[in-house]
Amino acid sequence: MARITDSDHFFIAGSYWFLRRIIGVFVRLIWVRKVTGIKHIPQRGAAIIAFNHQSFFDFICFASVSPRNIHFLAAEKFFESSTLSPLMLMTGQIRVDRETHSKSSVHDSVAKHVKKGTLIGIF
Repeated sequence: MARITDSDHFFIAGSYWFLRRIIGVFVRLIWVRKVTGIKHIPQRGAAIIAFNHQSFFDFICFASVSPRNIHFLAAEKFFESSTLSPLMLMTGQIRVDRETHSKSSVHDSVAKHVKKGTLIGIF
């Protein structure tokens, strides 16, 4: 029996398809000319990838060239932004409330993603 992951959800899968096929073309033309190391990303199963964070475009750039859907831990401000919130929801990003003292909800969310075999990104 196949396991269904968040990345298998039709809406999220469709969003990533659009991101890779449409937005990815522009990303590769403008920002990302050469991609190295993609072969080191596991084809399936849970994994956590840590990134250096240089700009707000990092999420878009990597998601556009990644062979797998990736769920980043993202600050609450991106979910509260009328411009970025739809993108955060469409691509299944993991909300991190930075002002909250207890991070148990983030830990629980990441644990669920790991159990489902999700690729997680952390800046």
